[in-house]
Amino acid sequence: MPTWVSSYVTREIMLLEFSSSIMCLILSGKVGSNIASELGTMRTTQQIDALEIMGVNSASFLILPKNSRISDNDSSACHF
Repeated sequence: MPTWVSSYVTREIMLLEFSSSIMCLILSGKVGSNIASELGTMRTTQQIDALEIMGVNSASFLILPKNSRISDNDSSACHF
């Protein structure tokens, strides 16, 4: 077997296996930074302070739905 065949097969396997993992890492970073920027914008425009004044627990009101939505998407992706 020529050496270029084994190197070609190795390259293809690496691309197929690691490309999805790298894309997941990029996507999770993007989602996390979007959530953080949204919360930062809400803090600077005093929307979070308004929630606290109304007596709403801002952490459970703003963060819990996003985390539950992310975990729901993760669990639905695992079903075959």
